[in-house]
Amino acid sequence: MRADRSMALWLLNATINHSDLASVIQQARNAGQPIHVLHHRRDRDAILQAVPPGDPPISLIEVAEESYDLPGGFIDDKSEVIFLPCSARIDWVDLRERRPLAHPHCLQPLVAQPPRVTPFFHFAGPTGWWGWRATGALARRILREPSAWEGTGIELVETIQKWPDPPRWQSIPFLARGTTDYPISSPPVMTMLSSVLAVISYYRCEKWLHACLTSMTQQTHPPENIVVIDDCSPELPVDLLETFPDVTLLSSTRRVGSEKILDGIVKATSYNAYMVQDADDWSSHDRLELSLREAERSGADMVGTHEFRINHPSQALELGIYPPDVNAAMRQGLAHYILHCTSVISRALIMRVGGFDQRFKLLADTDFLMRAWYAGQIVNLPAFCLFHRIRPGSITTHVETGYESPTRLLEDRFMKILAIRNLQSSRAGLRPELFAKQFEEPVGFIHHRGPELQWNGRLSRGTEPQ
Repeated sequence: MRADRSMALWLLNATINHSDLASVIQQARNAGQPIHVLHHRRDRDAILQAVPPGDPPISLIEVAEESYDLPGGFIDDKSEVIFLPCSARIDWVDLRERRPLAHPHCLQPLVAQPPRVTPFFHFAGPTGWWGWRATGALARRILREPSAWEGTGIELVETIQKWPDPPRWQSIPFLARGTTDYPISSPPVMTMLSSVLAVISYYRCEKWLHACLTSMTQQTHPPENIVVIDDCSPELPVDLLETFPDVTLLSSTRRVGSEKILDGIVKATSYNAYMVQDADDWSSHDRLELSLREAERSGADMVGTHEFRINHPSQALELGIYPPDVNAAMRQGLAHYILHCTSVISRALIMRVGGFDQRFKLLADTDFLMRAWYAGQIVNLPAFCLFHRIRPGSITTHVETGYESPTRLLEDRFMKILAIRNLQSSRAGLRPELFAKQFEEPVGFIHHRGPELQWNGRLSRGTEPQ
């Protein structure tokens, strides 16, 4: 660990991992790292047998079975604490190089790193749940949750997201070879001075909106405005926004879907860029800052991130990794190389291709990517900045709209025909058809509460576009 930081390693024991405890302790001793092993009384004998002799001595701390609370005085409020299950797969080099936590109420997951990737590799699969980093005060609070002592990590993640004050989540760096290999454009399209609107499309996401908005209002580089746009839910989430006075609430005048909502708000406002966010997900508190810095550095028109995926149907934590240079990957083979809900997109790029094609109800985001990569540079920054919830009943899992639904499969076939046709035209030196098809009236928005947005004259308070 860096010498200028007060840090300690705490191991949460798990009975099934006692066989790894000796290896973990030896690694920590070799790195000069103090270790404390938290355990319940029932596991003490097994842990004593697994602890190897040596210096420095290991601190064994028993935690009350019924309260899950630490004895007083063991963790200083301001110290930075690393909690890991007893697993031998610890990358000490990575832990030493981690940036300090940026806020006292900040939490960073620790996960088993995925395999090394090439610039064109797309990986999404289960990961080992290592543990987490937190300051002492937050760490003690987390340990009071019984789910902190359990195996998968999903229940713990969901529990703390239901707190009245969910923690700030710090991004997970991913610095494998090749993750920043893409050309640099000049001058940049988006910079740290760009005006940004965070757009949250909402439909019946009452359970998750509070945590989503908390992550948006905690951004280290705040967007100019945050807007929740309700897509004709049975009830407007007015009460859910009571604690977020600086968040604007609009509703669409008809049910249109998230991409048409984004298309409509981009064309009705005049921000330099748009930060896309789903109402049932949440972002790391540094997502916008890192995205704009990467856009300024690379000159990209669209910046995505990797995803930390909470997959409820499979009860697995997963890592979704996307190629750094999306344009280069697309030239190798067409695929969805950026997760739409991780992206910050320049208004210039959206307008350059005419927005989102209204022929697509479910795959408008994929179709947008298939056209936009010809018109601008698209990258994924080397960090996990979005916490993406895969849940029953969402648009990608529902029987009528999910990956195997007839509607989605039909759209996918049509979208691929158009994408292949454009690719063939490009390779033949011809101009691809990039402009979106629009055949319906623009979606209207009604203002319900919160600050006015930077409208461009097409929309005024409480009315529909003229």
